[in-house]
Amino acid sequence: MPMRHAPRVRISLVIRAAIVLLIDAGALLLLSEIIRGFTLDGPGSALSMAALVGVLNALVWPTLARLALPLSVLTLGLAALALNGALVALAVQILPRAHLDGVWDGVLVTVGLAAITTVISAL
Repeated sequence: MPMRHAPRVRISLVIRAAIVLLIDAGALLLLSEIIRGFTLDGPGSALSMAALVGVLNALVWPTLARLALPLSVLTLGLAALALNGALVALAVQILPRAHLDGVWDGVLVTVGLAAITTVISAL
């Protein structure tokens, strides 16, 4: 019987991932209008940015978080926030149609993205 439900579970995970990607892209477009130091050239750029930030958070973040754990503890989590801003800055450097003035603007994007996705998830 578990084999009957396996394809349905995979499909729902893919649908959920697509919805999260679209929400993140919309949030990034909104943030590019609000934050002066962060610009995206349109929906395609926002979708690429959302996908790249997701991949970087999945692949690079666990290693960075372990390496920076002592610093994060000493700064009460502010170092983790700065590192996540640096990952956003790295994603912007990779994408040709995105611009970020500095890491602190990346931190603002990170905080804004987290706030928007938290509010939408709560709904």
